[in-house]
Amino acid sequence: MALNCPTYLFGQQFARNIATHTQNVHFYELTYGHRSTIESFGYDPDSLAINHGIDTTYVFGIPLDVPWSFSDSDYEFSRYAMRLWTDFAKYGKADNNWPKLLTNNTFIIKDLNPLNTSRVLDNPFHSTCDGFWRDYYL
Repeated sequence: MALNCPTYLFGQQFARNIATHTQNVHFYELTYGHRSTIESFGYDPDSLAINHGIDTTYVFGIPLDVPWSFSDSDYEFSRYAMRLWTDFAKYGKADNNWPKLLTNNTFIIKDLNPLNTSRVLDNPFHSTCDGFWRDYYL
Protein backbone atom coordinates (compact mmCIF):
# COMPACT_ATOMS: atom_id res chain seq x y z
CA MET A 1 0.00 0.00 0.00
CA ALA A 2 3.01 2.29 0.34
CA LEU A 3 2.97 3.00 -3.41
CA ASN A 4 -0.60 2.14 -4.38
CA CYS A 5 -2.46 4.45 -2.02
CA PRO A 6 -0.57 7.71 -2.59
CA THR A 7 -0.66 7.18 -6.36
CA TYR A 8 -4.32 6.17 -6.33
CA LEU A 9 -5.34 9.09 -4.09
CA PHE A 10 -3.36 11.55 -6.21
CA GLY A 11 -5.01 10.16 -9.35
CA GLN A 12 -8.46 10.50 -7.78
CA GLN A 13 -7.88 14.09 -6.74
CA PHE A 14 -6.32 15.02 -10.07
CA ALA A 15 -9.21 13.43 -12.00
CA ARG A 16 -11.74 15.34 -9.88
CA ASN A 17 -9.89 18.63 -10.38
CA ILE A 18 -9.71 18.36 -14.16
CA ALA A 19 -13.12 16.72 -14.68
CA THR A 20 -14.44 19.86 -16.36
CA HIS A 21 -11.41 20.24 -18.60
CA THR A 22 -10.38 18.37 -21.72
CA GLN A 23 -7.63 16.27 -20.11
CA ASN A 24 -8.26 12.66 -19.13
CA VAL A 25 -6.72 10.61 -16.34
CA HIS A 26 -6.14 6.91 -16.90
CA PHE A 27 -4.96 4.48 -14.24
CA TYR A 28 -3.85 0.86 -14.26
CA GLU A 29 -3.05 -1.94 -11.87
CA LEU A 30 -0.48 -4.41 -13.18
CA THR A 31 -1.70 -7.84 -12.13
CA TYR A 32 0.68 -9.81 -14.35
CA GLY A 33 4.10 -10.80 -13.19
CA HIS A 34 5.30 -13.87 -14.97
CA ARG A 35 7.79 -16.14 -13.19
CA SER A 36 10.58 -15.43 -15.65
CA THR A 37 10.12 -11.68 -15.24
CA ILE A 38 10.31 -11.85 -11.46
CA GLU A 39 13.32 -14.18 -11.65
CA SER A 40 15.05 -11.79 -14.07
CA PHE A 41 15.10 -9.22 -11.25
CA GLY A 42 16.77 -11.81 -8.99
CA TYR A 43 13.72 -12.43 -6.79
CA ASP A 44 12.04 -15.64 -5.72
CA PRO A 45 8.70 -15.77 -7.57
CA ASP A 46 7.18 -17.95 -4.85
CA SER A 47 7.65 -15.27 -2.21
CA LEU A 48 7.32 -12.10 -4.31
CA ALA A 49 4.57 -11.35 -6.73
CA ILE A 50 4.47 -8.11 -8.68
CA ASN A 51 6.88 -5.43 -7.55
CA HIS A 52 7.30 -1.74 -8.24
CA GLY A 53 8.77 -1.01 -11.65
CA ILE A 54 8.22 -4.45 -13.15
CA ASP A 55 5.99 -2.88 -15.81
CA THR A 56 9.05 -1.17 -17.31
CA THR A 57 10.31 -4.61 -18.35
CA TYR A 58 7.36 -4.86 -20.72
CA VAL A 59 6.99 -1.20 -21.71
CA PHE A 60 10.63 -0.96 -22.81
CA GLY A 61 10.55 -4.28 -24.68
CA ILE A 62 13.09 -6.25 -22.67
CA PRO A 63 11.44 -9.61 -23.59
CA LEU A 64 11.89 -8.70 -27.27
CA ASP A 65 15.54 -7.86 -26.73
CA VAL A 66 16.41 -11.02 -24.80
CA PRO A 67 13.64 -13.49 -25.74
CA TRP A 68 15.54 -16.53 -24.42
CA SER A 69 15.07 -15.19 -20.87
CA PHE A 70 11.31 -14.73 -21.13
CA SER A 71 8.25 -16.78 -21.98
CA ASP A 72 6.12 -16.40 -25.10
CA SER A 73 3.43 -14.72 -22.98
CA ASP A 74 6.01 -12.22 -21.69
CA TYR A 75 7.02 -11.49 -25.28
CA GLU A 76 3.43 -10.92 -26.43
CA PHE A 77 2.57 -8.88 -23.34
CA SER A 78 5.58 -6.66 -23.97
CA ARG A 79 4.39 -5.97 -27.52
CA TYR A 80 0.93 -5.16 -26.14
CA ALA A 81 2.32 -2.82 -23.43
CA MET A 82 4.55 -0.99 -25.92
CA ARG A 83 1.55 -0.45 -28.21
CA LEU A 84 -0.54 0.87 -25.30
CA TRP A 85 2.11 3.38 -24.23
CA THR A 86 2.84 4.44 -27.82
CA ASP A 87 -0.84 4.95 -28.61
CA PHE A 88 -1.30 6.89 -25.38
CA ALA A 89 1.60 9.19 -26.27
CA LYS A 90 0.36 9.66 -29.84
CA TYR A 91 -3.41 9.87 -29.33
CA GLY A 92 -4.01 10.51 -25.62
CA LYS A 93 -5.72 7.14 -25.17
CA ALA A 94 -4.11 3.74 -25.03
CA ASP A 95 -7.05 1.73 -26.35
CA ASN A 96 -10.83 1.61 -26.28
CA ASN A 97 -10.86 -0.79 -23.31
CA TRP A 98 -9.00 1.64 -21.05
CA PRO A 99 -11.58 3.83 -19.34
CA LYS A 100 -10.97 7.20 -17.76
CA LEU A 101 -10.17 6.89 -14.05
CA LEU A 102 -13.23 8.94 -13.12
CA THR A 103 -16.19 7.54 -15.05
CA ASN A 104 -19.70 8.52 -13.92
CA ASN A 105 -18.36 9.40 -10.45
CA THR A 106 -16.87 5.90 -10.12
CA PHE A 107 -13.16 5.15 -10.12
CA ILE A 108 -12.41 2.61 -12.83
CA ILE A 109 -8.95 1.12 -13.24
CA LYS A 110 -7.54 -0.90 -16.14
CA ASP A 111 -6.29 -4.35 -15.18
CA LEU A 112 -3.02 -4.63 -17.07
CA ASN A 113 -2.82 -8.37 -17.61
CA PRO A 114 -2.36 -10.34 -20.85
CA LEU A 115 -4.72 -13.05 -19.65
CA ASN A 116 -7.67 -10.64 -19.98
CA THR A 117 -6.82 -7.39 -21.77
CA SER A 118 -10.35 -5.97 -21.57
CA ARG A 119 -10.83 -6.36 -17.79
CA VAL A 120 -11.37 -3.24 -15.73
CA LEU A 121 -11.46 -3.01 -11.94
CA ASP A 122 -14.17 -1.08 -10.15
CA ASN A 123 -12.42 0.98 -7.45
CA PRO A 124 -10.13 -1.86 -6.25
CA PHE A 125 -8.33 0.29 -3.68
CA HIS A 126 -11.43 1.61 -1.95
CA SER A 127 -11.20 -0.70 1.08
CA THR A 128 -7.47 -0.14 1.62
CA CYS A 129 -6.89 3.45 0.52
CA ASP A 130 -10.06 5.44 1.07
CA GLY A 131 -10.13 5.15 4.86
CA PHE A 132 -7.00 5.49 6.96
CA TRP A 133 -4.66 6.32 4.09
CA ARG A 134 -6.92 9.06 2.71
CA ASP A 135 -6.89 10.76 6.13
CA TYR A 136 -3.13 10.22 6.41
CA TYR A 137 -2.17 11.57 2.99
CA LEU A 138 -4.83 14.20 2.45
